[in-house]
Amino acid sequence: MNLYTYSPKDLFEEPFLSHYEKVMNILWWEIVRLNSTVYVLKRILGFDFNVFHSAFTKDSFWKLVKGSFYESCVLCLWKIDVDNDFEKGMTLNQIKNQNNGEYQKFRC
Repeated sequence: MNLYTYSPKDLFEEPFLSHYEKVMNILWWEIVRLNSTVYVLKRILGFDFNVFHSAFTKDSFWKLVKGSFYESCVLCLWKIDVDNDFEKGMTLNQIKNQNNGEYQKFRC
């Protein structure tokens, strides 16, 4: 049996199904946020700031911007993978463990 061919509706029953869909939706948007932040950071890192060579351009400003984006990426990864106090959702490990428990009920 290949679990990848089943939809969540085939594997889980209510009320867990609605909980699963809610948690996965939250996780999805966290991953979208991470992906968007990495994209913007990549664009900033690839930009040639030497074009601006003026007295008004502050190198320290862009260092702070880059550092903030790095920090945002790390914190997003932390929330997805490690943070057990994440208010809206669950970590990947918590989701895996909960899904395995529900799947065991399905197999029996």
